[in-house]
Order: sequence, then structure tokens, then C-alpha cells
Amino acid sequence: MRRPSPALVVAVIALVFAMGGTGWAVTQLPKNSVGTQQLKNSAITSPKIKDGSIATADLAAATRTALKGATGVTGATGATGATGASGTALAYAWVRVGSTPTIDATFSSGVTGVTRGGVGVYCIELDPALRNAAFTTTGAAAGEPRRAAVLTPEYSESPGPADLYVSNQSASLCGPYRYQVRVFEPGGYSSTNNVAAFNFVVP
Repeated sequence: MRRPSPALVVAVIALVFAMGGTGWAVTQLPKNSVGTQQLKNSAITSPKIKDGSIATADLAAATRTALKGATGVTGATGATGATGASGTALAYAWVRVGSTPTIDATFSSGVTGVTRGGVGVYCIELDPALRNAAFTTTGAAAGEPRRAAVLTPEYSESPGPADLYVSNQSASLCGPYRYQVRVFEPGGYSSTNNVAAFNFVVP
């Protein structure tokens, strides 16, 4: 048998080393050596993704929007809440206007009547049982209110805003033991308003 030539021996040895090097490269990739460029399109498929490993933040904004479902139906109306505590006002009234001013009994308490004392002047009379609490009853100031009233225009029945104030009994057109309310056009106390409804409260 002929002995192999030196060139053949060198070629065989080179082939063995080359094959061994390729096998190491395929089975033992260095850490972080595979990136986006090394992956072919569609190389990562569903079976290769660990269940529960993808978070919402990993998804594109359009994908997250597409995952939202339709708005659900409106829920049932809740139960009616408990009745609130009674108010602490001494007296209150919704004063309605017209040829003769009136008190709306549905929204009033402790007020027994209202009369017109002049153009834009309303005289509010309280329940006699509240007289001692609302008015001074002795001395020179007897009959004057000693508890301030709060007034607000009632826009549902008034053509526009109005300025209101309560004057004391010494300048009153209503007489003692009544609250005198004067109503003026907005922007100053020079022109009276005879058609502005208002809410009256004695805290």
C-alpha cells in the first residue's frame, strides 16, 4: 500500500479542525451574540414565546387600542340615599311676584305672609312664634330685626338679576316685626325693581 503523501495528511488534519470549529460555533453561541439582525423574519412564532411573558407595554399603541372591548351597558340605578338632616334656618321663603306678591308654601317655612309696601318694597312677616328669636322685643329698637336675612334673586321667575337688601325698621315702610326687603335694578340702588322674585332666608 502506498503511504499517503504529506500534502494529503495536512489536508485531512485541516478538515478535521474545520469541522470541529463549526460544531462549536453552532452549539455554543457566545452570550448576547444573537440580535435583531441575526433573526430571520417570522423566526419567532407563538410556540417559542413563553406564556405570560409579554406585558401590555411590549405591544404597539395601535395593538393596545385594538384590544379594548366595546363600552359596557349602563349599570342599574343605585338605591336612594338616606334623607339628609333638617336644615337649621329659622325661616325661609320663595317670594313670587305679580300684581300681588305671594309665598310659595312648598319652598317656605316660618314665613306667614308677604305684602308690598311700595314700589320694589316687600314686607315679610314671620310666624309669631319666631318673634323673640328674630326681632328685638324691648327698648327703642323693639320690632327691628336682630337676625340678618340672606337674599338671593330667583332667576327662574325674574327677567334678570337684581340687587336686594333688608332695611331696618326705623326706615321701614312695613312697620315693626317685619323684614323689609327692597329690590333694585342691578348696577346701583337708584331704580327700584317691582318684578324680581327672590329667596328669603333668616339663618
